[in-house]
Amino acid sequence: MGPENDTITLSGVLLPEITGGRLSLLALQTIADLGKAWSLLDGSGTIYGMFVIEGLDLNKSVFFKDGGARRIEFTLKLKRVDDDLGTMLGDLQEQLSIMKDQATTAIGGLLS
Repeated sequence: MGPENDTITLSGVLLPEITGGRLSLLALQTIADLGKAWSLLDGSGTIYGMFVIEGLDLNKSVFFKDGGARRIEFTLKLKRVDDDLGTMLGDLQEQLSIMKDQATTAIGGLLS
């Protein structure tokens, strides 16, 4: 990651008997189809920026009797869409402020 790296490719393997499977992939495919940016976080909660999914390639092998894959290799291509983390956090702060104002207005309307 760095200022000139705005595309990331992640590769991995899912073993549905142990790890995620069809539902995990369905979630990724749904996110990709929406075309919206999502935060990229690591396991400790570090935010790396906002990314859209540009591609998801799957290779299924070793199958169950019902035809479901026992091994799913994947490659996920992500593109960064925010300028920098400071800009992203600024946008989040503005969004939270707007949500707070809307909630305050809604609560005020309920109490009137």
